[in-house]
Amino acid sequence: MEDRLAKYIEAHLPATTVRIENLSRIPGGASRETWMFDALWESESGPESQAFIVRKDPPASLLDTDREVEYAFYSTFWGTDVPVPRMRWLEQDGAVLGGPFFIMDRILDCEVATRLPQTPPLLALQPVLAAEMYRILGSIATHDWTTGPVAKVMDAPTVET
Repeated sequence: MEDRLAKYIEAHLPATTVRIENLSRIPGGASRETWMFDALWESESGPESQAFIVRKDPPASLLDTDREVEYAFYSTFWGTDVPVPRMRWLEQDGAVLGGPFFIMDRILDCEVATRLPQTPPLLALQPVLAAEMYRILGSIATHDWTTGPVAKVMDAPTVET
C-alpha cells in the first residue's frame, strides 16, 4: 500500500520522490478502513513532509455511508471553528488502493480516547469539555447549508414550522 499511496500523492502534489513512512491501521470504524501515515517528498523549496489519514472503503462494511458526502461535510467545516482536518483528495477509482478512498491531513497531538476525560486529572475539566462540545454542535446546527461543498452533494435541510 505504501508504494500505491506514494504514487498517488506524487501525482497530486507538486512533488517528486514521495516516500511513505509509519503506515498503520487505526482500529475501529464500522464504515471505512482508516490508516495513518507520513508522506515525505522533495519540492522546489526542499524536503517536505505531512501527516495524513486515508479512509478507504472496505470489501464489506457494517454501515453503508457515502464517502462523497462525508468528504463534503469535512470540507465544509475546514477553516471554521468546527475542528476538522483539511481534506486533500477524494478518489472514486477503487483500483488505486483496492477501494474508493479519501485522504485528509492528520490532526497531530489529538487524543481520541473517549474514557480519558473520565479519569483524573481531566475529570475536573468535564464542564469545560462539555461546554466546548455543545458550542461545536451549535456551530454545526446553525451552519448555512445552502453554500459550500455540502450543498453540492445533498439538499439543504428544511425546517418545519
